[in-house]
Amino acid sequence: MSTSAPQLGNVTTRVALAATGVVAVVYLVVSIVIVAWLTLSLTAQVDERLARAVRFETSPLVEEAMGAGELPPEREVVDGTGPVPGLPFGRERVTWRIASEGTVASDRSDLALPEEYRHVVGPRTVTIDGAELRIDGAVVDAGHVVVGESMDAVNDARTTAIVGLVLIAPFLLGAVFIGSVAIGRRVAGPIERARQRQLAFTADASH
Repeated sequence: MSTSAPQLGNVTTRVALAATGVVAVVYLVVSIVIVAWLTLSLTAQVDERLARAVRFETSPLVEEAMGAGELPPEREVVDGTGPVPGLPFGRERVTWRIASEGTVASDRSDLALPEEYRHVVGPRTVTIDGAELRIDGAVVDAGHVVVGESMDAVNDARTTAIVGLVLIAPFLLGAVFIGSVAIGRRVAGPIERARQRQLAFTADASH
């Protein structure tokens, strides 16, 4: 009888650790799926805005204005801190126009478009001068147009989600472990007492 309590405690602890381990694995998988889905969803929203921006930049209105050396009133320039009011499609964005002879005009003089990205068609993530951007482009009569948007918002949201999931994990796993121990003891207690009574009865009957 003296060894039954420690044995019961050891078994309950092992079961609780096993249950906590299973929950930890499931939580890790779910967390990875959540972060991946969030990243894909936000990136898809960026791609949608870039597609609209490309359509705008290749519209006849803009093409006509650019051909005349003017900036259409709908087009606003982005400063270094973010979009000025009235910028189409919102958020900080940069536009490069590559002429057929190879010259590049941009609304951000501090962000040069590398040669390998000057004829991009379709969205992709690139790093330019240390800044992570999502870019898209299209062919125009006078050459090529490329539009880029910062990925900072996507990266910040992903980081926030990861930090939140990491902070939640200890509390969740701790609660699972404590709950498993409590339930295990409540379930195993009557079983162990019945086993001890059976052993005592067998011992008495053998004398």
